[in-house]
Amino acid sequence: MDLTDSTEALKQFIQNGKGQVLGLSGRWGAGKTHLWLSVRKELRVEQAALYSSCFGLKSLDEIGRALLQDFASNASEYGEAGGKVIKQIGGKLTTALRKVPFIGEATDALLATGALAESLLTSMVVRDRIVVLDDLERRDAALSLETLFGHVDALKGRGCTVLLIYNEEELSANQGQEWRAVREKCLDVEINLRPTPVEACKLGLSTTCPDSAAIVTAAEAVGLTNIRILKRIERLTAAFRGAISDQYQPMPAYIVHSLVFLAVLHYENRFPDHQVEKFREEWAQVCADQLSNTPHSDAASLAKRCNATNDPVLLSLLSDFVQHHRLDTAVVVAHMRALDKWALNQSALTAAVHYVDLAIYDPDATDQTFLDMAGKWGATGWEGLAPQLASTIILDLERRGGQNLVLEMAMAWRKHWLQFSTEYVEQSILQGMAEPIAQAIREVNESRSPVRTVMDAINEIEVDPSSATNAGMLRVLQNISHGELRIVIENYKWNELKRFLTFYTEHLPKLEHKYDTHKLAWGHFEVAAEKIILENNKPRLSEILLRHVQMLCPDFDPMADQDESLLVEGTSSARRT
Repeated sequence: MDLTDSTEALKQFIQNGKGQVLGLSGRWGAGKTHLWLSVRKELRVEQAALYSSCFGLKSLDEIGRALLQDFASNASEYGEAGGKVIKQIGGKLTTALRKVPFIGEATDALLATGALAESLLTSMVVRDRIVVLDDLERRDAALSLETLFGHVDALKGRGCTVLLIYNEEELSANQGQEWRAVREKCLDVEINLRPTPVEACKLGLSTTCPDSAAIVTAAEAVGLTNIRILKRIERLTAAFRGAISDQYQPMPAYIVHSLVFLAVLHYENRFPDHQVEKFREEWAQVCADQLSNTPHSDAASLAKRCNATNDPVLLSLLSDFVQHHRLDTAVVVAHMRALDKWALNQSALTAAVHYVDLAIYDPDATDQTFLDMAGKWGATGWEGLAPQLASTIILDLERRGGQNLVLEMAMAWRKHWLQFSTEYVEQSILQGMAEPIAQAIREVNESRSPVRTVMDAINEIEVDPSSATNAGMLRVLQNISHGELRIVIENYKWNELKRFLTFYTEHLPKLEHKYDTHKLAWGHFEVAAEKIILENNKPRLSEILLRHVQMLCPDFDPMADQDESLLVEGTSSARRT
């Protein structure tokens, strides 16, 4: 039952279940005790209930003592009416003892001995009342279920309505046979509390929690109904918010979602230990290959469903925070800002592609349609678009009369390019580009000569081979023309030439079988080498290049190809004559 139905069922039982036993079961943190306390507040004074947690209790005497203590503490909360109840019970006990032969005159002395007074008071208090015994599965092993349920039968004989609260899964797992036997004999009614995530959040989160909406969303995604974990999550989000408040606001939803998932991963015992231990490694692979159809573990699938951050390093930092309360604020904020930038660029790219699609295919779009779209791009980070796409949009807006927008967008793009771009763009690509875009590229090109740019790319890939897949490195190796690459080769000193040739003949081929795009880089090199060999301005350089290219392409022979070309040309001339 969800919380609403369970509450109604419990109220009905208390109203009509005199002399019966109700079992209220549910997982730890489901809100069983909270449910009872909420119903208890609505009881009348004459319905005063007695409550005892069985956590760690070893005997029925300890349970009786706990019930008596609860009675005394809660009776005082009823004010004058509660005081009268205690006085009435105390008066009845004293009167009864004074009538017992040989005891009457010693009544006051006997009542002064705590154990006897306690025992007698308990027997009188625990009668015709609601008795609640909580945490049955957490009692001490010395107190058997058979003994405990024998006491429950005795309570029924005294006209008590008994409510037992327990985690049925734990009892079945650890005391299955004994539990099944007493459960069948003693329980008259059973409520299985299964609150919804929304109900659990309503119970577990404070009304002032600023992240409650994001927590509820994530809790629904992962099926989280443990109130204790939800309270912990609220404390975690509050601590995280306080740590970053000076550097980053507001709190992103993906951070809250990630904290909810990690709390489930580490505290709910939902996954096997080996999945928890390997999760970070698997999540890095999942984030690196978003399109993979490889089945994920339950933990990784839950992380995706919860919309946890797809930055594995950030998730690892958050995991340390959840488990050990360690937080490197500067590093975490840097990752959050990088994610913001990436999200902004993705949004801008989506908008730009949509613009181009409408310009090509939408017959109903007007000039104003595109001017309105461009007017909304101010905060999307569109200045991070690739030069060709930015130029296409600027030229189109110029044609549609959006000169003011063109000026604003061109200045923003230029500023971004000058600040962040480090790549060299081949001059031929600039032909036909919007002039503000082309001019910004020329300015960066002046500081990034082809000779230096290619060696920088080689340096980076040698240090970190995975950077060969980096878009910036690919553009360096692919976009440089064979003419510019020829200048590069002819200007290298011998030690630079050694590194250059080693990279192109040894490292680059190893990448080709994985990344076809590197074939284009090899093609530029082969053409540049061929031109140098044919002109033969530096015979020693021509010899070195021929030897290295033939290591991979044994049939490479520019001189023979030239002779064959001359022969074909001569034959054709003879035929014309």
